[in-house]
Amino acid sequence: MITGSSRVIGAAAAEHLAGFGARVIILCPSSGQGHAVAEALGRRIGTARVDSVACDLAQLDQVREAAERITGLTGGRLDVLVNNAGVAALPYTRPPQATRCTSL
Repeated sequence: MITGSSRVIGAAAAEHLAGFGARVIILCPSSGQGHAVAEALGRRIGTARVDSVACDLAQLDQVREAAERITGLTGGRLDVLVNNAGVAALPYTRPPQATRCTSL
C-alpha cells in the first residue's frame, strides 16, 4: 500500500512495484485521483494489479473505512507500507474526532 500515490514519488513507486508484479493499493485523498493512477498503470503495465482506496488521512472516520476496505482487499495481510503522504507549511489542526491519550 502506498499513501500519497496520486503524485510524483508515490505514483512512481506504485508503477515500479507494479512493474515487478506486486499487487499495489493506491491510497489517495479522492477516488478520482486514485482511479486515474490505477487506470494509467493498467495501460502502461498490462499485468498490473492495482486497487485504489480513497482516504483523507486527516479524517479519522475515513481512515477507519479505508482500513476496513483494505482488510477486505488483502484478506488482512499487508506486506509493505510506503508511507509517502505528507504536508508542509500548514497551520496546526486536529481532526474532529481526535482525543488526547491519557494512558496506555
